[in-house]
Amino acid sequence: MRDAVNGRRGNAGQRGKDQRWYMEQYKSDECLCGRPKARRYAFCFRCYASLPRDMQRALWRRFGQGYEEAYDAAAVYLGSL
Repeated sequence: MRDAVNGRRGNAGQRGKDQRWYMEQYKSDECLCGRPKARRYAFCFRCYASLPRDMQRALWRRFGQGYEEAYDAAAVYLGSL
């Protein structure tokens, strides 16, 4: 699994990542776990389905309005499985 907690330079509130990093992940065709995923989705179906329902809903937030925090929380959760 790729490192989802530390990324590119950005503000401290985003743990070193800027909004561009999140957009690149969103547009990517590879999930953090390494499996293929649909572009414009946060994770592959298997990872997304393994998240609790409230985390799934949070990933539908807009960029700059909670998506980044939801993505980080989901990545940490998935890394602990």
